[in-house]
Amino acid sequence: MKEIEILVNFDNTKEEILEKFEKYQFIKKTKLIDTYYLDKLRKNLKPMADLRLNEVFRIRETDQETEMTYKINHFKDDNGNTLMNMKQK
Repeated sequence: MKEIEILVNFDNTKEEILEKFEKYQFIKKTKLIDTYYLDKLRKNLKPMADLRLNEVFRIRETDQETEMTYKINHFKDDNGNTLMNMKQK
């Protein structure tokens, strides 16, 4: 499984954004439940000061399956540019 999550800020209102999405075809609605586990004994699984998580162990449940994933989040590149890149194992 590959997952890409892109976080961006919009200058538009919610209504303007929803209007732009009207030209796309709706495919399906899926129920998704993510349960994240923190471990006080492992530094890599503790939240950062701003509560972001660099590494995460989670259980993801959908209508069709349940998965265990370990993710490494990257919030900034080497130049300090903000990004969100998740690698799953």
